Amino acid sequence: MNNIAEKLQHFRLDATAVSALRDFLPTIERNIDPILDIFYSYIQKWEGVPEVLKDAQNLNVLKDVQKKHWFRIFNGDFDDDFLQKSAKIGEVHEKFGITPQWYIAGYNLIVDELLGLVLKTYGKSPQKAMPLCQAITSAAFLDLEVSMSSFVDHSSQTYTKKAQSNFADHLMDRSVNLSMSVNEASIANASILHSIRTVDSDTQQIAAAIEQMVMGFQTISENSTEVSRSATEALLSTQNGQEATRQAVDSMNEISQAVMTAASRVDELSEASQQIGEIVGSIEKIASQTNLLALNATIEAARAGEAGKGFAVVAGEVKALADQTSRATDQIRSRIDNLRDEMARIVVSMHEGTQAVSNGQGVMKTVDDNMHTVAQQIQVASQSMDQISVVLDEQIEASDSINTAINGIAQSSAKNVEDVKSNMIAMQSVEHMIKEQMETLDNFDIPQRIIRVAKSDHVIWKKRLADMIAGLEGLNPDELADHTCCRLGKWYYSEDAKACHAHSAFADLEDPHKEVHAHGIEAVRLYNAGDVEGALAEIAKVDTYSKEVIRLLDELIERKIK
Repeated sequence: MNNIAEKLQHFRLDATAVSALRDFLPTIERNIDPILDIFYSYIQKWEGVPEVLKDAQNLNVLKDVQKKHWFRIFNGDFDDDFLQKSAKIGEVHEKFGITPQWYIAGYNLIVDELLGLVLKTYGKSPQKAMPLCQAITSAAFLDLEVSMSSFVDHSSQTYTKKAQSNFADHLMDRSVNLSMSVNEASIANASILHSIRTVDSDTQQIAAAIEQMVMGFQTISENSTEVSRSATEALLSTQNGQEATRQAVDSMNEISQAVMTAASRVDELSEASQQIGEIVGSIEKIASQTNLLALNATIEAARAGEAGKGFAVVAGEVKALADQTSRATDQIRSRIDNLRDEMARIVVSMHEGTQAVSNGQGVMKTVDDNMHTVAQQIQVASQSMDQISVVLDEQIEASDSINTAINGIAQSSAKNVEDVKSNMIAMQSVEHMIKEQMETLDNFDIPQRIIRVAKSDHVIWKKRLADMIAGLEGLNPDELADHTCCRLGKWYYSEDAKACHAHSAFADLEDPHKEVHAHGIEAVRLYNAGDVEGALAEIAKVDTYSKEVIRLLDELIERKIK
């Protein structure tokens, strides 16, 4: 029954009743304030009354609304606007938390006061009091029916909306927490993926290095065997050399003995030459004397004349022989002198040869000693090379085992990479569902929605950087938003955030939020430039500042900031 005419007929508010109400309006205008004071004083004594009804300013607003409404009723302004205003009163009281029991009881109190005022005014005139009391009762019930209908409808809507809002509120927390957990897990997976890829790459390199090492061990082992064989041959050659050196020493001893003997013989020959020289000297003397005798004989033969001619011939022959002997002795002396000079040089050479042989004997002795030392060293080296060869064989076997294990690790690393990637793809689906759920929650009036969603945004920001490091997403630093353009930044610098300006957590939020974006953009720039380690260092800073941002956001949430 929404039509005003139908309602007036149903509640018997005809022209007579409206006229009675209008006649009583001046009395109402004079007495409405005390009646309303009694009403609100009475309900303030009830247990569990809302705090809003204890505030003087709120009471004045409610009283003013009530006063105007009762003036409208007693003025008989029953039209569609009256229905809307009456319905609005019921809605306002519902918003203030006044229950139907309190509202009806309070309304009954006002009606009682109004009827008491009628009896007080027209107590001696029942013909005026009765129609007026009936009109007041009908108007009060009409007003109560409209306001209570609005009260119940709005209460139902409020309850439903409140229930939905409470559900959305709790769902928002769960969605934000789930988003943060999923994204933190994705960040961890991205980090694991990056680490596994690094391990996989390192393992492949280690496997290749070990394979090369095994090949190197094999080559060294082969070379060691060859060196050992060569050392054995060198040892044999050294031993042969020692034997040859000993034989050479013996031969040089014999040569030295022979030279000494020859030197002795040369000395004897020199003495003999000297004796021959002495003999030649004697012969020279004899030849000189013979020559002198021949000269004398010739002189005497010349003196003898003819008789001495034969003697002169003999003397001439003797002189010729003496001359010949003298020349022969001169030649012999010259040859003996030459022989003696040669013998002297031979003696010197023989002495030098003897010294050289002696020196050679010393050198050969040193060579023999050195060759003996070399032989010992070669023997030790040969034994060491044999030991090295054995150790290398063991190392080759161990390296083969390590190589097999490393290859197994490499295969496991490759599988782990694929498993983590599959896990991250699955988590991306969860992230997509959470994002859709968060978008649905935008339709609800959820307290601190921007602040709460900002927590999730920060983890998503870190996740994108982690995905970049893992090679799952490419980012352009020039396209990334700074701290003023993201969801949190737009709210932070908007009029909507004014209610937070007085709180220290709000003021403290700006710097770490700015650092999160600055270091994130720098991480992307470094990564794109090939500096992965530098990018990881910047992401670590993002994580540090992001945790501070989330802590401050939690502080704002705990303070129930709108």
